[in-house]
Amino acid sequence: MKGKGPSRERVQTDRRGFIKKMGGITLSIAGGSLLGSIFLRYLGRVNAQDLAELSPYAYYVSGPLRPPGAVEEDLFLKRCIQCFLCAEVCPPKAIRFVRSGMGLKANTPYIFPRERACILCMKCTQVCPTQALMPLKEDDIYEGKKKVDMGTAEIDKRLCITHLGIGKCEACYTICPLKERAIVQEAMLRPRVIPEGCVGCGLCEEICPVRAKAIRVRLPGVKKEREVLPPGVLYF
Repeated sequence: MKGKGPSRERVQTDRRGFIKKMGGITLSIAGGSLLGSIFLRYLGRVNAQDLAELSPYAYYVSGPLRPPGAVEEDLFLKRCIQCFLCAEVCPPKAIRFVRSGMGLKANTPYIFPRERACILCMKCTQVCPTQALMPLKEDDIYEGKKKVDMGTAEIDKRLCITHLGIGKCEACYTICPLKERAIVQEAMLRPRVIPEGCVGCGLCEEICPVRAKAIRVRLPGVKKEREVLPPGVLYF
């Protein structure tokens, strides 16, 4: 004789308990995203750019990507008076500001290229009253890092559609305002960045169709770190 199954009341009670438990786990994960992402960084499992996907505070770990013309970071923090003029004149609204509570960096401008990249119009550099952003002209980009050095784009061949041979993309090459100076196409249309010519505007990172971004801008002076792709990331 078969035993009776769980009562309807028991099933409903267990279901409510399960939902509450999962809700608590979700809140714990959300609340601990910053600590968890920083912990992963110190384990060497992901780099600063990957951290930016895990937590909105993550790009502060190695420092924010500054607008064009920015002087050396320590001097920049001394000169910037948080006037917000640079953001007011930015046509694509790419310039954001570090949130309060981040020490000296609070309310200073930065760019998060995978969301909105710099178009190199140089308008922000022309309104800065303290030369935290040194005045630049649009044509200065053709002198490469001698004049403009926001960072350097780097291609992750493990994620690039063209390098993997699973399709033809050309997005980063097409969007680059410095074709053949900052980026070239090699055999099978595979893109290659020329570090000396790349000014780090991030247009390539913004347009990259790969969810985890197969091309990313690394900050000036930041050495390439050990990169292991975080588990569970949806790349495409």
